[in-house]
Amino acid sequence: MMHSRLLSGLVLGLAMLAWAAQSGAAEPDGMASREAKEQYTRGLHLFENGDHVGALAEFEHAQEVSPSRLLLYRIAMVYVAMDKPVDALESLDEVLSDSGSLKPEYLARAKAAKEEQQLRIGELDIKVNVPAGIEIDGERAGDAPLSAPLSLGAGEHFVAVVAPGHIPVRQPVTVAAQGRAELTFELLPTDAKLAHVKVYSRLLGAEVRVDDELVGKTPFAEAVTVLPGKRVFEMQRPGYMTARKTLNLGDGVYSAVAFDTEEDSSSDAERGRLRVAAGSGAVQVTIDDRSVGTYHKPIALPAGLHVVKLERTGFEPMQRLADIPANGEAEVKVSLRPTGKSRAAQAEHTQAYKNWAMAALVSGALVAGGSAGLALWGNSKLSSAQDSLALTKKETVAGGSCDPSTVNDVSKKACDWNLADKQGKVDTYSSVRLWGIVGTATGAALVGVGVALLIMAPADSDRDNHDRSLARTLVPVLSADPNGASLLLSGRF
Repeated sequence: MMHSRLLSGLVLGLAMLAWAAQSGAAEPDGMASREAKEQYTRGLHLFENGDHVGALAEFEHAQEVSPSRLLLYRIAMVYVAMDKPVDALESLDEVLSDSGSLKPEYLARAKAAKEEQQLRIGELDIKVNVPAGIEIDGERAGDAPLSAPLSLGAGEHFVAVVAPGHIPVRQPVTVAAQGRAELTFELLPTDAKLAHVKVYSRLLGAEVRVDDELVGKTPFAEAVTVLPGKRVFEMQRPGYMTARKTLNLGDGVYSAVAFDTEEDSSSDAERGRLRVAAGSGAVQVTIDDRSVGTYHKPIALPAGLHVVKLERTGFEPMQRLADIPANGEAEVKVSLRPTGKSRAAQAEHTQAYKNWAMAALVSGALVAGGSAGLALWGNSKLSSAQDSLALTKKETVAGGSCDPSTVNDVSKKACDWNLADKQGKVDTYSSVRLWGIVGTATGAALVGVGVALLIMAPADSDRDNHDRSLARTLVPVLSADPNGASLLLSGRF
């Protein structure tokens, strides 16, 4: 039984050593390229911290480098988080067309997400009297005549129809979930060659007008197409100064206009606050491309969408969208990822902890195992030595073969030597058992040091805390009694 417990302790110790050596071996499935794995890791970190635009870029680039079903799944989930049901459904269809090596839980989530996204999509049928390009919410969406209605996420949209030699027409429309809307455009001819103006602004959701006609809201993926001549571009958003720019546009010219407006302190527009939680250390905050300095307290902002960028020395910057509620507070909570240089230094520091931990675990297991064996051996010998000593002592009493009153000097010396020999053996085996127990305790302490080093090792920035939480469940247990000693590692795998 004692040997069985000792063996169990050593097996658990070796299993822990194997786990410690392999804790970083897992890699994203299906990605052979190291570049793709790095982008996957970075994309996952961005996604988990709410930077959906950045996550999408990382996943899509990784998919180009090393295509995999897992990356398609991640891309689809980003579209779901970005509230783009049409793009999400297209990606989910591709994911579910061939499950490949996807984990069952991912497949289940993909199927559930597909059902949900289907319920959030409607159709828009557009009819135009001439062949024309169709733009929706500032992005190219197709060409008229359409072969089939366009699929759009439910909600409000802004539609523009543009054709060479005709005056552009724009109109808002509301598409109901699982419903169908129709628009008919009648474009009028013109001899002028249309001008194209790219609109840039640091603000999101700001209305842009050309000669008092609404042409959409920022951001614009496509250039705004207008008639040539003198055109007044105006940008408005509650809480900000109205910005105007006048352009003299020639026939067919390509131009650009950039708006950089300030907050309007005298405006009665609704406002809210932004709270930032990004761990310890000074964080530099930039909002809508304007630096607001080091974060100390919630920042008052006009209600609506804002682009928030967070930076800290030694960490990769993080960019998030924050929707500030009127008279409320929005929190941007992120975990900044160390830069490559910082991660390398941290990995080296972490590996040093693990090296010392492994050394302590190995030496502790060996010392404890050897010492426990020694204690068991000493204990097994001690019992017979004590019995032999007891018999020898009985011979020294009256009537015994070594009775001092009846033996001569030569016999007395022989008896004394025999008694001393038996006592010496008892003392030796007692010492062996004691040192075995002490050695077992020392080995257990070394194992405890190894476990403590694993617990205290800085977490790998590219992995979760599974290893550290596992280490916390393993506790060295020393059992010692007059019958021997044993070392166990108590915990869950």
